[in-house]
Formats: sequence, C-alpha cells, structure tokens
Amino acid sequence: AVRQEIEDRLRRWEKEEGGEADAKERPAVIESAILFEAGYEDICSETWYVYAPEEMRIRRLTESRGYSRSRCLKVMENQMGEKELRRRASAVIENDGGRERTEEQIKALLAGRKKR
Repeated sequence: AVRQEIEDRLRRWEKEEGGEADAKERPAVIESAILFEAGYEDICSETWYVYAPEEMRIRRLTESRGYSRSRCLKVMENQMGEKELRRRASAVIENDGGRERTEEQIKALLAGRKKR
C-alpha cells in the first residue's frame, strides 16, 4: 500500500514537473532504510546508499526516536548488510564525518547527474 502510494505520487510529480528531462534538474528523493528490500529500486533511476558507522547510527536513533540500544541493534539486524547495500547502490555517500563533507558529496553527485 505504501509503495503504491509512492509510485502514484512519483508519476503525478513527473507529469506535473515535465518528465524525465526536468528530473535531472529537480530529482525526486525517497528516503528509506529498506529501499532495496521494499523493491523501490524498480522505480528509481538511481539509488544512493548513505553510510554511517554502526555506533553513529545507534546514537542518531537513540536521540531522534528514543530507541534503546537493543532496539537499535534489532532494527539494524533486520536490514540489508553494508556490503550488499554498497554493491547494489548507484552511489555511496560516506556520512561518517561532518555535515559539510556529506553536503559536498551530494553536490558532486547532483552535478554528475546534470552532465549525463
């Protein structure tokens, strides 16, 4: 049900925004911890994996959602492993440093999309 809603919204957005040509200038972004498991790669022209070390992910989940450490580990245990995510992703963003470094990587990836 959620996937169908996302597909419908993407189709409407693409139609309203002028199709694939405009998507290079204004890409649609789907944020999902289970992008591949949910089959979203079938509706995405690119997939970017945002990597963060395990302890950083635990800290972020604890701070943002109030999860306990054990709940964080359980959630991560049920997700696809890092090696497989890196293999399947079109690009990998290393989100293990400061915000500025992450933003630089995203800008470089977006600039590369416009050249294609």
